[in-house]
Amino acid sequence: NDEDEMIQRFWRLWAGNAHCRHTVTHSPRGSIFRDSDAIEAAVRRLHRYLGPMVDVPKAFMREPELLRVTAEEVVRRTVALKTLLPFLDGRAFHLAPGLLMVEPAVLVAAAEALLGRPGE
Repeated sequence: NDEDEMIQRFWRLWAGNAHCRHTVTHSPRGSIFRDSDAIEAAVRRLHRYLGPMVDVPKAFMREPELLRVTAEEVVRRTVALKTLLPFLDGRAFHLAPGLLMVEPAVLVAAAEALLGRPGE
């Protein structure tokens, strides 16, 4: 099944990434990073929402802190960013998932500072 293959890929990426291993070993007991069932549930849930658009295993590997954010909140932030910054695509979210850890208004201000306001 496609979802099971995605989960296997996630665990390969997660286990092979030094930053993820560091996150796990330096997290307290009871943390989501020490609960493989909770991690897997979070990955599956977000994949169901964003799977066709975002490489969810890569996003979590690159930004483990996203596991602390609910799937619904990640989707809300993704939609807000796509609405406010339409030039961002799914590739941007799995290459730089830290974008989803920043409030959309802050990113819009940064984009405007870099690119100028439309029409200027």
